[in-house]
Amino acid sequence: MPEGDTVRAIARNCFTDAVEALSIIEVLEAANGNGVSKSLNEAKAGRAAAHIQRALFSRMHIIVSRHFLPARKDDLTAMRAFELLADATTRTEATKDTPSMATAEAEWKACNADPNALEIIEEVIQKHGLGGQPADPNCGSAEAYDR
Repeated sequence: MPEGDTVRAIARNCFTDAVEALSIIEVLEAANGNGVSKSLNEAKAGRAAAHIQRALFSRMHIIVSRHFLPARKDDLTAMRAFELLADATTRTEATKDTPSMATAEAEWKACNADPNALEIIEEVIQKHGLGGQPADPNCGSAEAYDR
């Protein structure tokens, strides 16, 4: 697949991930209001709801964080797309909308501005055993996460 097509496929995946993340946020916010917790507790479903809430949070974390981890050649993540877009030919293949591309790059740069963000993401992934590695409750450094 030409790299311009790969970037477009990644853009579609990112859109789908964003919609899923927003719908998870909506569900989590709804569960925090309107007496939902009280009703669930009264119905003896509070524990189950808490497990579901944690599962939704974990899913959202995975959806978002995978786009910020170091990209492998076959990854379909935002990180990989912006790596591919560094090539002028790929950039031309991917889009002709220069203003939108400039906006996307500025927003991506802003998202990656925190030098500790990757360490935080990797630590959460390891602490909760979300990276295919055994959970490590004492995890404290990004170096411990082995892709």
